[in-house]
Amino acid sequence: IKYWGEILMKTGNLVFLLSILLMVILGFMAFSSTYLLRPGDIVSVQVYGHQEITGQYTIGPDGHVQIFPVGDIYAQSLSVQSLTEIVTKRLEKFISNPQVTISIQKYAPFFVYILGSVRNPGAIQIPESTIRLSALLSLAGGSLSNSDLYNIRIVGKDLTSKIINFSGFYTGTDSIDPVLSAGDTVVVPSEEQTGVFVMGEVKAPGIIKYTPNMSILDVIQK
Repeated sequence: IKYWGEILMKTGNLVFLLSILLMVILGFMAFSSTYLLRPGDIVSVQVYGHQEITGQYTIGPDGHVQIFPVGDIYAQSLSVQSLTEIVTKRLEKFISNPQVTISIQKYAPFFVYILGSVRNPGAIQIPESTIRLSALLSLAGGSLSNSDLYNIRIVGKDLTSKIINFSGFYTGTDSIDPVLSAGDTVVVPSEEQTGVFVMGEVKAPGIIKYTPNMSILDVIQK
């Protein structure tokens, strides 16, 4: 009984590992089918029976790729399937009924940019095409003591801009944690940049941190 129990346990572990592996493979296939090519991606082109054409090609900064012998193709924003169809169509001028297989050999890195009051501002490489704001701040080393989390600005690739009040995320009073996409820019201002400057007959003149819906009375009391 003990022997067969060990066999069943090992078999169960194997089935579990195979299930995990299958889910990873299916997830990768789904990602590959919807992924749109970008500059820096390296694609592998294979033509059955024609080893001289098989090779790896890098999509240039302008979005174009030179594939022998079909020439220049604007590959940016194409799916792998669309690129395969274009290459196949062009190869028909040289080869009868070409059998073309194209796959992504290496993905170009994804970057999100963060500026302002963080420990390590600049271009942050991320493992996927999206990332949460909290994770990005962690990758940037965290915010500084004078960071104004009430007024974080997010600028998209299309130059759309919005202000996020992120102060409640760390205190647990708010669960807003926006998703950022590759190419977005995050600006974390300092209190000096977004604060209210108070001078005159008050006990502590200087810069007061601005919070949403702040009134003049709030400023004087602080």
